[in-house]
Amino acid sequence: MVDVREIYERVRESSTISDITRRFMSLKSAQAVTVRVLPWLLVDPDAYHYMRHFPYPWDGREFSRLPPFFWERWWGPEDHAAMPKRRSLTMVDIDKRFGNYPPFPGYGSGHKYPFQVILHVDQTRFSDDELETIGSMTEDERVLVTAEWRPPMRLQFAAGDQVLSGKSTGTIGGFISEGNNTFGLTCSHVVTGNTVTDLGGQQIGKVARQASPHKMAIGSVCTPYPPNGAIGAFVNNNDFALVNVSVAVQPSGYAASPAPSLQQTDLIDVNCQKGSLRFTVRSLCIAMNISHGGNSYCFAPLVELYSLSGTTQRGDSGSWGIKGGTDWATMIAGADSISSFAFDARDVAQWIDGCGSVTPGAWSVY
Repeated sequence: MVDVREIYERVRESSTISDITRRFMSLKSAQAVTVRVLPWLLVDPDAYHYMRHFPYPWDGREFSRLPPFFWERWWGPEDHAAMPKRRSLTMVDIDKRFGNYPPFPGYGSGHKYPFQVILHVDQTRFSDDELETIGSMTEDERVLVTAEWRPPMRLQFAAGDQVLSGKSTGTIGGFISEGNNTFGLTCSHVVTGNTVTDLGGQQIGKVARQASPHKMAIGSVCTPYPPNGAIGAFVNNNDFALVNVSVAVQPSGYAASPAPSLQQTDLIDVNCQKGSLRFTVRSLCIAMNISHGGNSYCFAPLVELYSLSGTTQRGDSGSWGIKGGTDWATMIAGADSISSFAFDARDVAQWIDGCGSVTPGAWSVY
């Protein structure tokens, strides 16, 4: 399919998507904007028009729960339109197969990539005075825009989970090593103390490095593209911590380096509180507003993971996602009870290289 990093680069070139992101994330109920490629729309020139004007949800399961203006623009994660079957198409394949088709609406010469922009509306903060504004965005003829009704996004840690640090708990998803040193990797919001213990109180190790997220300033907008005259929020692309482990660790058997690619529709296995869950990479989140501890935080990019079996839950922050049984691909940050959201392991690896605790390029997954 298409690597999420390439989606991110293509989206940054689009003034249309930048404009929609700025406008939507300025609203009180805005929670996130995600983007994905639907290459099958290019097979039929009429498919775009059909998707724009299909008058009701594909299966109607969420129909009764939605405000009226969502009815025409709703494709929930369970719907087959939102979860296309796995494909081997790449951007190069799309160019070769569909290169003679006209550019996709809203893009200039050379842009033939059918992006779907999905607006995640926080159902707890939505008010009727935003109906017209969000509705007008879903009517934008330049690009396919849909809106989804979402529970609040939460960072995932809570008492009674796998590791403890200060007043927080979470998961050490995996380990890296360099020489005789072994480090556990988790999210920074999990390690609020200097030491990390297991549930029985035994010390696992001490925090070596962490990158704590920056909170949003009052009045700022969570978007990589702040509107003219608005205060741009600090966009966090990391929330990581290394724990210098002082106990014996069993080798994982994973590949020494993170997965070289992470593509839309890839299958990702996550060991979490529920057990092992298999997720599909559904989209790339280009702006996520997360409230925690009375503060708001802006994150991007994040990978949206979806599973019919449910989401990750409290205590799963830091859990690793494994691709193909051996390749570390993601690290869980949080969930909204419909989808889970994770960091790309390649972004985590870049932070590890620059954090100062290991020699860049000399460490490996343990």
